[in-house]
Amino acid sequence: MIRAAIVTASLRHAGRFWRIWRVRLGAEGVAGGLLLALAAAAVAYAPFLRDDTETLHADVEALRTSLQSANRKRVPSDRGQAETLRTLLPPLEAGARDLRTVFAAASRHRVALPKGEYTLHRSEDGSELARMDVVIPVKDRYATIKALIADLLNELPHASLSELKMERSTASADLLDARVRLTLHYRER
Repeated sequence: MIRAAIVTASLRHAGRFWRIWRVRLGAEGVAGGLLLALAAAAVAYAPFLRDDTETLHADVEALRTSLQSANRKRVPSDRGQAETLRTLLPPLEAGARDLRTVFAAASRHRVALPKGEYTLHRSEDGSELARMDVVIPVKDRYATIKALIADLLNELPHASLSELKMERSTASADLLDARVRLTLHYRER
């Protein structure tokens, strides 16, 4: 009860003080006083902001140097990248197995492969890499050809689609005559 009376009295005195100063200073004077109080608060708070800014700049510089050193450690040389890529490729002996994979995928999609061309190219630059070009003619619907190629590329991650030609005998024909050329990449050892 006594506290409530003290609070009420304090509010009454503050209200009276506010009314007196508002009348004496006017709206401009009150606005100027508020701006002065805000400026004083900003001047008092500025050193804390400066300390925080310096700390953040130091943290950013530490992160930048650690990121640069991590990037220098992570990026191998061109020779190292080439060697890593070479070790990821299957050996040349896997070529026969890959051709069986091609025929198995064609069988799953009910695509007849009456003939095909298979050419092996060995590198002449000493990189110990080889590639096999597989050219297969396919006569089927677009969706079937697309699914067959997608399966082959998923099952043979070392393969790339080098060429795809599709022709229709007539505009209303449902079947396409396609020529699919895959390149299979291998390491020789």
